[in-house]
Amino acid sequence: MIYAQITDGRVENIIELERRNSGDFPGVVEADSETAGAVAIGDTYADRRFYRDGELVRSRREEMNAMRNSIQTVLPRLMADSVVYAAGDAAKAREIASAAAEAADLLPRREWATGMTTQPGDIVLDPDGAYAYVYSGKATMTHNNPTFFPGAAGVYHWAIISRVVGGIKVYPDIDGIIVAVRQGERWYDREAAKLYTWTGVDNAACSWYPGQAGVHQWQEVSA
Repeated sequence: MIYAQITDGRVENIIELERRNSGDFPGVVEADSETAGAVAIGDTYADRRFYRDGELVRSRREEMNAMRNSIQTVLPRLMADSVVYAAGDAAKAREIASAAAEAADLLPRREWATGMTTQPGDIVLDPDGAYAYVYSGKATMTHNNPTFFPGAAGVYHWAIISRVVGGIKVYPDIDGIIVAVRQGERWYDREAAKLYTWTGVDNAACSWYPGQAGVHQWQEVSA
């Protein structure tokens, strides 16, 4: 176990001890497994917590939660700003949606409902809840037409966000769907069973799924 040796409320040393031996070392305080890696010599100790420059020393879990909360605050604004900058350009919106895939779980999303109002950059699930889409219109829109839902054929102000497995995007299992792919980027096929590399042009508006017959731009990656 990791212990902090405390003198006059200040951490003088960090030592590793068997818990049964801790009584032989006066002034030591056990640092729990979450905090042990963060406590340092010079920190202060009060009310069973460690402090640095007057600020609470947070555990790794607390640091990760704080980082996650910060990301969840900043990412939606970045998404909205990017889509507004794209000014309704469907190709740019697809690039934004593709780039956001790996962080999509940190972005708020809404369920589709006829009559709902969306802002550029809002993320909305399709009616089946299977895929998330970025609303990429130029301005706020109230969706009164029930046939203009996310994923509807021919509706271009929705850009799909592909799901991710192990840090690699999975091509959506939707016939004719268009996604933005980067040259050299790796994607899974629609079943997430085989891995492919896109060898075509960069930032391609791709409607050919990995493994599709006759599509040579997708090259299977050998195991």
